Amino acid sequence: MDGTSTASIKFEENEQALFARLFADINPMQNDSTASRRMQVWNSLQIECTPRFGNQKRSSKRLPLNSDNRIFPLKLKVDAEQSNWIAGAGDRMKFDHIGIVAETLKAGRSAMADSFEITGWTGEFCDTLNGVFVQFCLDSSGICYELVAPLGDQSPVKAALSARRNILNHVAYLVSDLSAESQRLRSAGGIPIGSPKPAVAYAGRRIQFFVVMPMRFIVEMIEAPDHQHVFLPHSCA
Repeated sequence: MDGTSTASIKFEENEQALFARLFADINPMQNDSTASRRMQVWNSLQIECTPRFGNQKRSSKRLPLNSDNRIFPLKLKVDAEQSNWIAGAGDRMKFDHIGIVAETLKAGRSAMADSFEITGWTGEFCDTLNGVFVQFCLDSSGICYELVAPLGDQSPVKAALSARRNILNHVAYLVSDLSAESQRLRSAGGIPIGSPKPAVAYAGRRIQFFVVMPMRFIVEMIEAPDHQHVFLPHSCA
């Protein structure tokens, strides 16, 4: 059964708590043990939608369910201008890295070295503002990975580690104008996770995370279009 929805999300929590939960539970559609667990996630996000069934229209603060408590697929109305944000991104977005959450940087380095042909590592970065340790590595095919480890118990990635979800965490792009890219993502239905913050690994340039809808994966935008990681050709493991 099809439905049509125009959705908005109200944030009634502080940014750090929301950031932590989205890192850990960004995909409530996956196979949890019970339907109530799936709905708990949706309900806590307070998604407001207007589903449409045939010619009838009704408002609800909950996503529509079918008879076995599965969420109906929703058709999002996106106009041509909004849908062009991906097509036009090539001039403004440059791939930077794939983010992976690790218990510690040392444990992450060991796992990466055992599994991939790693050709170089950057130094370690301690980012107290964002609550993480980070380090970047490069594999033999030229793909850059970022290891993200928690800095303290309030780290936004702590929940992801505890739940063992979204370990393969995000995709990151370099952009020249974070405000413009934020507006473009929002117009396409993207949801910002917190406000922009400076990042130590990018010399204090601003970063911001978004949930890309309707697929619900995390993307990081980094306002440092000319940034280049410095990789040292030796093992840090």
